[in-house]
Parts: sequence; structure tokens; C-alpha cells
Amino acid sequence: MKKLLDLTKIEEWDGRTVKEREEKIREAALVLADQCIAMLLHKLSQSEVAHETAINQTKGYWHPKTKRHSCRKREILTVGNVLVTLK
Repeated sequence: MKKLLDLTKIEEWDGRTVKEREEKIREAALVLADQCIAMLLHKLSQSEVAHETAINQTKGYWHPKTKRHSCRKREILTVGNVLVTLK
């Protein structure tokens, strides 16, 4: 990101250069945001409090034969191509 904010050789810049930098900054920001979301999802998936809260808040929607600890691994691909595995 630091390289993208560098203002070297500004006299050689044109509108295309500014637009390319803007797109690269936007792309890098999306990747960073997705990595933060991945970390949040990972922490939530590892949190016992979050697990218990989810169970308590969804009990009314369960099928009568649903088992409480029938955990499955799920993989989520975020917008920035970060693969998050939830358990």
C-alpha cells in the first residue's frame, strides 16, 4: 500500500496513471477488508460464547431431530479471494 501512495515522478503522471493507482488501492483495500472479515469469522468460529449464543438464538428454528453438536466444516470464499474455513 505504501508503494501505491508514493508520489515519485509526479511530473510524468497523467489521468491514466492516477486511475490505475486508484484501482490498485481499491483492490488492495478490498483484500485487506476481506482478511479482517476472515479473522473476525475465524474468531467467532472459535469462540465458545459465540457458539452458545448462536445455539440459544436459533433453538426455535431447529428441526425436532436436530442434534446440538452436529458441526460441519464450511469454507467461505470472500470477495478478496480469501478462503475461510469454519468449523
